[in-house]
Formats: sequence, C-alpha cells, structure tokens
Amino acid sequence: MSYKSGKLDGEIKQYYSNGQVAMSRYFKNGLPEGEGKEYYENGKLSVLMFFKNGKAEGDLKHYKENGELEEIVKYKDGEIVD
Repeated sequence: MSYKSGKLDGEIKQYYSNGQVAMSRYFKNGLPEGEGKEYYENGKLSVLMFFKNGKAEGDLKHYKENGELEEIVKYKDGEIVD
C-alpha cells in the first residue's frame, strides 16, 4: 500500500491463506477509483466492478466459480439503477 498526503493512493491487494489474490482495488485520495476485482480462492474472477470518486459506477459483473457470468448490476453514483 502506498499513501499520498496521508491517504491511500495506488493499488491494494488482499490474499487468501493459499497465496491467491482475494481482492484488488485502486485508490486515489483515499477513495476507490477505477477497476476493482474480487476472486474465488481458486484464483478465478468472482466480481468485476468500477469506481468513480469512491462510488460504484457502471456495471458490476458477478461470475460463478466456473467462470460463467451470473449477473450484472448497474450502478450510477453509488446507487443501483434499473
């Protein structure tokens, strides 16, 4: 993790005990920004989402453990939209 002016800035990653990445996210001025990913313990992608100014924005895609797309949830300014 890196900090800029005392706030998170750059990519952070969390890991499972087996060493696989559990989550990766970018921060700018302490807020999530850009692409965020979550993974299953086997390393396959679970969630792909995007942030703008710390709020969810655009399509959140949730994948099954076999890699099949399960659902898409649309966000605008951090709120779910139809």
